[in-house]
Amino acid sequence: MLNLDDDSVESFGGAEPALADRWVLSRLTRTIGLVNEGFESYRFAEVTRTIYDFLWRDYCDWYIELAKPRLLHGSQQEKAHVQAVLVQTLEQALRLMHPIMPYITEQLWQQLPGAEDRENSIMVSIWPEAVDGIDETAEEQMTLLQDVVTGVRTIRSELNVPPGKKVELVVSAANEETANLLRQLQGDLSVLTAAEQVKIGVAMDQPASSGSGVVGDIEIYVPLAGLIDVDAERQRLAKEIKKFQGLLRSLDGKLGNEGFLKKAPPQVVEKERQRREEYADTLQKLEASLKML
Repeated sequence: MLNLDDDSVESFGGAEPALADRWVLSRLTRTIGLVNEGFESYRFAEVTRTIYDFLWRDYCDWYIELAKPRLLHGSQQEKAHVQAVLVQTLEQALRLMHPIMPYITEQLWQQLPGAEDRENSIMVSIWPEAVDGIDETAEEQMTLLQDVVTGVRTIRSELNVPPGKKVELVVSAANEETANLLRQLQGDLSVLTAAEQVKIGVAMDQPASSGSGVVGDIEIYVPLAGLIDVDAERQRLAKEIKKFQGLLRSLDGKLGNEGFLKKAPPQVVEKERQRREEYADTLQKLEASLKML
């Protein structure tokens, strides 16, 4: 709310809606429909989860992050538009949540800009209804963006690239159609991956010493020069690999011991088997990270 100019928020209009705007409004419409279906069939746990997923994942994790550049650096029209989307989306979400969390939603609702133009209480406000507002194209494009961003974040995490460190991003599509779509999303990709440069093309070669990932038919590369000490990272990964190889040998010995399997309670044996799966998965990821270097 600190990014709002005053206590009023203009309605949508003026600026051309960005993909993120179309997507979050589509997701809101879809959420309203699911919540109403849940209430009608008394599936209150599903209602709670649906609202939580929309507010926490869609609205906070993704939309607010994509809104920040326009709030800070956009034109006056762009800023007014994104403010309207932020406030009106949150206002409807609070109405959906009110039966589950009555007191806090009332308090937040009263603090939203434009309160003087609404009812005196959220309790008597009009209940949201899902109108024809689902934008399948926006949701499909946003899913692609989210998948690529998640892939980049995974590479950064697995190779210990500091979160705030700017990276170069190379995105190789399988065809020109996908490449053109990714070029339209280039600005959002830069924002969400902390990339100072994004190169997008078709069948691009993998840069030397780069982390890599695959999202469908899209290959993602993050050149590591200047980001991390490659030699030190190789040594760290080799040390971790050796550690987990030892842990796996120890567990394999225990799980291969007939005496342990007969004497130990079933839940203990099952827990050890789960640990082995976790260790094997971690080892596989460590070995894959080492190969990237």
